[in-house]
Amino acid sequence: MDLLAHALWTYIIFDDATYLPLAILFSILPDLIAFGPYMVYKLVTMGRKLFHWNNAEEFVKSFPNYIFTVYNLTHSVIVFGIVFCAVWFVRGSMPLFLLGWLFHILMDIPTHSPKLFPVKFLYPLSKYSFPGINWHTKWVLAANWTSILLILLLGLH
Repeated sequence: MDLLAHALWTYIIFDDATYLPLAILFSILPDLIAFGPYMVYKLVTMGRKLFHWNNAEEFVKSFPNYIFTVYNLTHSVIVFGIVFCAVWFVRGSMPLFLLGWLFHILMDIPTHSPKLFPVKFLYPLSKYSFPGINWHTKWVLAANWTSILLILLLGLH
């Protein structure tokens, strides 16, 4: 799922929460941490050529291996659980704002296929990933954005 969709779903889910801005931040951080620095580097070195790839799978083949490791770590419920418990212990209160991160992972599990960034949500204990459907498949994109827009426009959040 794209960053804006993650942010909007988090807004919808945590609408009245006092920690909404932090929840939104943590809902996009898994992808920002995994891809952000490399994408900035590619944009600086390639400029507009960055956007002229024939397909996403071809572009992903150009990624260095460390990105896949970072992606697996930021999309792991195991890592999330460890961080959640550590922050809870340090703060002395449950860090509900971190749930944006968990919802990011849960939304990505069915919307990523084995071909393009499968979500190994039990990493590093397991490399299993659910055989989902890519979020950029036309009907998935249409269903996702139609749902977001209807919920926001109808005030159902």
